Amino acid sequence: MSFSNLIVGLGNPGQEYRHTRHNIGFRVIDHLLDRHSNSLAQNLCRSIVWCQDLYRQSVVLAKPLTFMNHSGQAVGQLIDQYEVPPEQTLVIYDDLNLAFGTFRIRRSGTAGGQNGMKSIIQHLKTTDFPRLRVGIGQPTIDSFIDHVLSDFSEDEADQLEGIIATAVDAVESFVQHGIIATMNAFNGKENR
Repeated sequence: MSFSNLIVGLGNPGQEYRHTRHNIGFRVIDHLLDRHSNSLAQNLCRSIVWCQDLYRQSVVLAKPLTFMNHSGQAVGQLIDQYEVPPEQTLVIYDDLNLAFGTFRIRRSGTAGGQNGMKSIIQHLKTTDFPRLRVGIGQPTIDSFIDHVLSDFSEDEADQLEGIIATAVDAVESFVQHGIIATMNAFNGKENR
């Protein structure tokens, strides 16, 4: 079977990380599955994987189980297993350099200091793959690590459902219309 897209949400496995800022990618995948799931989860390529029919496209959805800093190990294996080229692989992750609730979608780019993306770039040996960055805001505490591993504030948590829903809209757009149309529709969009 040939797959048109690979959609990877980054995060950390384990209950203790479930609601942290770093797990926004996992939460987008979960919400997408709530909307469309017609497949069973599999444990493959160091990831939880769903092979999904989405808008008449065969799509692989994945949540790596390698922990954020080693995401490239799983993404590399997924690309090899499902024969989806990097340019058809959308990676969803948190970005503390973007205001909370802001979106940035790009065809390629650097890791921007995000360790999961550093790992993926290192394993794929390219920066040419689409990415959806979801802003989690700048830390109000001294440590960036403490910030990304903290839960959202009560006020942020109230807004999060709408933010995640808009991120899912962007993923659906990517599958249906491609990266350029999705960039035009969602870049800079805030949903608070």
